[in-house]
Amino acid sequence: DPFESDTLVLKEASGTSKTVFHFDSNEEKMTVQKFSVDDYGNFQPADGFLQPLALHSDTVKVELAEFRIVPSADPYDAANIISGDKLFWYQPIVQFKLMTYAQGRVREKIELEFQTSVTSRKYQ
Repeated sequence: DPFESDTLVLKEASGTSKTVFHFDSNEEKMTVQKFSVDDYGNFQPADGFLQPLALHSDTVKVELAEFRIVPSADPYDAANIISGDKLFWYQPIVQFKLMTYAQGRVREKIELEFQTSVTSRKYQ
């Protein structure tokens, strides 16, 4: 089963920083916030990211933002392969779907739909 969320956390391979993308459906807003590990090993907001920052102008509204991660468990962990089940024998994929709109001067509503997939050979 895929893991679906309105938040996507991307960690650097070194484990010293992460970037968090979040969709707030009530405010129709997409935000980003970066974090770095402090001297005590805890994630703290990075410089310039004390608060989440909007990824778009106030005139653009995000109707839908969906992150879908397949598979939902680490496919490279032997514990997730059950008696030869090949369900987890493929690269992890993050699918991202975004639907936005803005009020236009000529038209009432201008819509844009965007969808893409990203894959990596590492699952962390």
